[in-house]
Amino acid sequence: MKGTLNEYLSFIFKIMNFDDYLKRVYGFTTKSKKYKNMPAHLQRDLRESFQMDMKAFNRKSLKIKKA
Repeated sequence: MKGTLNEYLSFIFKIMNFDDYLKRVYGFTTKSKKYKNMPAHLQRDLRESFQMDMKAFNRKSLKIKKA
């Protein structure tokens, strides 16, 4: 893939799904017993964390591209 490192990372984060995020950040996926045994409010918090991180990364990459 040609382009800057930022463009490459942006591409990776766009295709990252929730399971990839959990594995990379927390070390487990939605298929693990650890996640399945969590209360619903903690699972919701993890999903919201994923969404916020993806939005923050997209905003950051947009600022870098404009600079």
